[in-house]
Amino acid sequence: PNWRPRFTLYHWGTSLLGLVLCLTLMFISNWYYAIIALCLAAGMYKYIDFKGAEKEWGDGIRGLELQAARYSLLAADHQSLHVKNWRPQLLALLSFKKTLSPDNNGLLSFARSLKHGNGLVIVGTVVPRDLIDIKPEDDVIEAQQAMLKEGLKVHKLEGFIQVTCEENIPKGTTQLLQTAGLGGLRPNTILMGWPENWKTKKQL
Repeated sequence: PNWRPRFTLYHWGTSLLGLVLCLTLMFISNWYYAIIALCLAAGMYKYIDFKGAEKEWGDGIRGLELQAARYSLLAADHQSLHVKNWRPQLLALLSFKKTLSPDNNGLLSFARSLKHGNGLVIVGTVVPRDLIDIKPEDDVIEAQQAMLKEGLKVHKLEGFIQVTCEENIPKGTTQLLQTAGLGGLRPNTILMGWPENWKTKKQL
């Protein structure tokens, strides 16, 4: 089902050469039948992709995407960043709300104005609950993730969601700051709203 070659002398160049030879023989034998066969294969693929057929054995394209993402992350982590390539990698800390509040919407809108579709955006929030005390039927984490994804969609932001559970909000915020990102894609800029009642609160 999945392509995992065990031949010790395997190389992607040999597979590419085989593909080129097969296509060449198809067109040498009968060029218009070759075009019809390629069109039928492409049409079947797009039809199955459009209908969203269940992939019981995994998706080969998905595997290639994950492999390319892994290679890019490793390359970004091992190579030094030039000053001309520096971009603000944002970590937007949103307050815990059941719906998108005006302050959260304002923070996402500000992130949109800063990014314009470039660089990394991670939107995180802290659920003021102990993870051990959350029951399986309690969907508070899933609800927060769905709300944040909707916020990204509304403000036309492309980014990632990170939700952590901690009764102590400052500790949960520290967890987000330490664990957000992966490899070379780690935030270097923090966005957060102005704290409410900051003159009377001892902890900020």
